[in-house]
Formats: sequence, C-alpha cells, structure tokens
Amino acid sequence: TAAPAVESADGLLVALHALDQTRADVRIGARKQASEARVEPPDAVADAGGTVHIFSLASGLLYERFLRIMMSTVVARTQRFVNFWLLDNFLSPGFRAKLPQLAKHLGCKVNTVQYGWPSWLRLQTEKQRLIWGYKILFLDVLFPLSVDKVLYIDADQIVHGDVGELWDVDLGGAPMAMTPFCAQHPNEETRGFRFWESGDACPNPNVRAGGSSRVPSRRKRRRRVLL
Repeated sequence: TAAPAVESADGLLVALHALDQTRADVRIGARKQASEARVEPPDAVADAGGTVHIFSLASGLLYERFLRIMMSTVVARTQRFVNFWLLDNFLSPGFRAKLPQLAKHLGCKVNTVQYGWPSWLRLQTEKQRLIWGYKILFLDVLFPLSVDKVLYIDADQIVHGDVGELWDVDLGGAPMAMTPFCAQHPNEETRGFRFWESGDACPNPNVRAGGSSRVPSRRKRRRRVLL
C-alpha cells in the first residue's frame, strides 16, 4: 500500500519542479528582453551600482552543469543586471566556447578572468586546495579596477532570492564578509534548505537547529592553520 503513495509523492515533486522551472524560464525571458533594451557602459563592467558582479568557478563537467543552473537561478530572481566573472583556469574548452550563447540566453554578461599561481607562493599539489586558494587569495588582482565589489557564489548553489539584497549590504569598511548560517536569527523562508542543521549532511555534530556551534579551541587553532 505504501508504493502508490511514494509514486504519487514523486509525481507531485516532479510536477512542482516543472512548474518552478517554467516560472524561472518566464522570468529569464523577461530579463532577456529588458537586457536587450538596456544601454550598457562602453566597457560593460560598471554603471553606478546598477550591475551586480558575481564571481564563481567550476572544475569538471558536473560542476560546469551546476554552474549553469546557479547562473540561471540568479538571473531569474535578481531584478538588476548581472555580470558574471568566471575563473578561466579550470573551465573546459567546450564550456568556454558556449559562454557567449549562455549569456545571450540568460540575458546577462559573462566574463572570464585568469591568474597564474605566483612563483613566490607555495604551490599546492592538490587541485581542491588550488581551487580554495583562487576563491580568496587573488581577489584584488583578478578583476578590473572599475569593479568595486563582487559576490562569490559556489557553482552548486541554487539561489532562491534577489542577490541585490546582499549587494546592498554595508560591510562597514571590511574588505571581506560572509553570510551567516541563519543560526541566531533563523529565516523562515530558507527553512528546509539549511542542510547543515540536520541529518548526516551536518558537518559539525555540535550544530543544532537554531543553536550555535561549540568547537574545542584546539580544533579552532588547527583549522586556522589548514585554511
């Protein structure tokens, strides 16, 4: 008797996903028409804060697929014009060749940036550590001087809100900031998406929903050294 219920639930999830995708496609189409009528600055980089700049990177065909999904959700739910900056170092030739077509389809702008690992900095042998390094170490040399601020979003993220809200956050003079994990002030709109609060996906067993993480000081010191 349980099998039909499971099949019905799966069918409902598929239908809801298809409906959400249809709505996203409608938003992307509207954004595409608006972007075509928009007059961009000559360098297509900055225009008095009206453009949201997003930095991301992907390595491998799977994460390139995730990256396309992330970009489509950002454009579909953001009211402003979006300018993506992708790290070229790890992109496949096929994905790189399709970037102009992807940008035209989404109604956004896509740029690639590249930076060689400095000879004076210890070379990392593990690819994952190289990727971690490119996320934070070279932000001051990757982008044109006309770009005052960028938002970093992982390639495997699904965006459910307008990233313009993050863009408008005042950092108070700080050079870098990160969004909280909604532990002290939970956001009801993100309930169900905070995977770190329950189940085996929780990276820290000391983390509880609506609570805080208590990590031994020795582990904290070790983490600072590793990262």
